[in-house]
Amino acid sequence: MDPNQTQPTNQPTPTPAAQPATPATPNVTPDSASGSKMMWIVLAILALLIASGVVGYLYISGSNKSAGETSQPATQASKAEDLQSELDSIQIEDVEREFVQVDSDLQNL
Repeated sequence: MDPNQTQPTNQPTPTPAAQPATPATPNVTPDSASGSKMMWIVLAILALLIASGVVGYLYISGSNKSAGETSQPATQASKAEDLQSELDSIQIEDVEREFVQVDSDLQNL
C-alpha cells in the first residue's frame, strides 16, 4: 500500500452542519391599486383647492366691481329738475306750530 493512500475506514466522516435555509426576502412592492387610489385622492383634493381659489377670486373681484360702480344718473338736468320739483312740492307754513305738539310730548315724559 502506498503511504499516501488512506485506508478506508468504517468510521463515519463528519458532515458539515446543515446550514439553515436562508428565508427568501419577500419582494414587497406597494399594491398598485392602493397607490393609484391614493394618487386620485390627492389629485381630487388639489382640484378642490384650486376650484375654491378660483371661485373665491371671482367672488371677491365681482364684489369689488359692484361696490366701485355707482349707478350713473340718466342726465344731470333731469336730476336737477326732479330735485326742484320735489322742493317745490314741500309746503312750509308754520314751523313753530309743527313743533308745539312735539314739545308738549317731550314735556310729558
